[in-house]
Formats: sequence, structure tokens, C-alpha cells
Amino acid sequence: MEILSFDFLRRSLLGAALAGPTCALLGIITTSRGQAFFSDSLSHASIAGYGLGLLIELFAFRYFNLSFPENFLSAFLFLYCLGISLCFAYFLNKSKLESDTLLSIIFTGSVAIGILLLTKFVRYPLIESLLFGDINASSWTDIGLLGMVAVVTFSFLLFNMPALLLTMIDENMAISEGVEVKKLNYWTVLLIGGVVALSLKLLGALLVSAMIVIPAASGKMWAWNFRSLLLISLVNGFLGAVGGVVLSYYMDAMTGPTIVGCDIFLLLLALLFKNLFKKKNLKTIRNS
Repeated sequence: MEILSFDFLRRSLLGAALAGPTCALLGIITTSRGQAFFSDSLSHASIAGYGLGLLIELFAFRYFNLSFPENFLSAFLFLYCLGISLCFAYFLNKSKLESDTLLSIIFTGSVAIGILLLTKFVRYPLIESLLFGDINASSWTDIGLLGMVAVVTFSFLLFNMPALLLTMIDENMAISEGVEVKKLNYWTVLLIGGVVALSLKLLGALLVSAMIVIPAASGKMWAWNFRSLLLISLVNGFLGAVGGVVLSYYMDAMTGPTIVGCDIFLLLLALLFKNLFKKKNLKTIRNS
């Protein structure tokens, strides 16, 4: 195949194949617990992290003549997103604020600080790539890190599936059954933070949340139990991400928006079939 003859496209396809299913799995947890807005707020918080990382590089070079390694910014952004995730979980447990209030503060505050840092102090010229991503610019190091986070995410879900399922059904019931809900929440937000930080190159700050929320939402349209929800969401995440990379190549379009377009197409398809089956079942009941 022509598309596989390019090294950067092989990296893009592998990155999409790793990120799509991983984001979809995390999306099941966030959407089931009414925290779909969390990944969106975190991706926007990364704008401030990116600006802060660039500012540190600039000051270190200007005042101390220090140059950081090429991957410093990616590593800083990864740690920044983990830190923001922990702060969110901490304040959610300790303060009396509702989760949507906290998320709104993170969302608006981070965008404001990030844009201020990038435009006033750093004068960053590539804000468009930060907002919409560029998966074709991913390095093998990025893909390797994404692979490690994917393995950790799948392992976490596999070993904690009963506790997670119980928590998604009813948090108070999970606590009464001995589930350490707070510990589970910290691990969950840390994983989301890691995945969002590493997926930013795919879709950018504006669109990365779509890869987490949409495949899980369309999976719920088809699913008949929790196992089927996991399987269908994984397939949706894979098809949307890899299909978006392939389509963007042949259409000569931006990759991030094309991936989101594929995810939305799969969601609309699920809605259409669900309504068709519903009408068919109603007709069968009336005729019986």
C-alpha cells in the first residue's frame, strides 16, 4: 500500500491504533460517571502547560545559557497534565465545590493563562498546531511513550474491572463493599492526564477530548452489557482513529479534524441503526 511506504505515516497509523482504543476505554469511565467534561478541561489546561514549558526553555537559555533535550517539552507537558489531574482529584475530595465548577475553573483559567504566556512572553507562532494537533509530527519516542501508557491503562482496567464497574453503578455501594474509591479516582484521573498529554499531537487541545468521549458514547448505542460496551468502544476507537489518518491522507485534509469526523460518523451510524431496530421492534409488538 502506498500509505505504508512513508515512515511518518507508519508512525501516525501506529499512534492512532494505540491512542484510539486507549482513549475509548477511558471514555467509558468518564462518560459513565458524568465526567466527560474532565478530559476536555484537561486538554485545554495543557495550553498553559505548553506555554510554561516554552517559557522555562526561553529563560534557561537567555539567563543561564542552558539548552534542554529535544523531548523536554513533551516530558514537561506529561508531568504538568499529571499534576493538574492530581490537583483536580485532591480539590474534588477536599473542597465543597462541585466537579463541574472545578472543571470550569481549570478550563477557563488554563486557556487564559496559556494564551497569555504564548502570545505575550514566548510569542509562539504555531498556536494552530497546538490547538488542532499534527499526528504526522510524532516521533518514535512519542509512539513508545503512548504504547507504555496504553499498556498501563489496559492493565489497570483489567485488574480493577469489578471495582470500577461497581463504582460506576453506585459510588456509595462500592464504598460499602470495601472498594477504595478515592484511590481508584486518583489512578483514573492520572491515566486520563497521561493519555491526554500524549494524545495532544494527534488532535490538539481543542479536539483530543473527542477521542475519549465519542467512541464510548457510540459504544453505548450498540452495547447490551458491560463486556459488549468495552469491546464495541475499543473497535469504535480504533476505526475512528486509524480511519481518520487514512482518510486525511487520501483527502489531503488535516488529520485531527478528520479523526473526529470519523468518530462522529460512527456515532451517527449507531444512532441510525438504534432507531431502525427500535421501530422494527415496535412494529413487531403491534402486529403480535
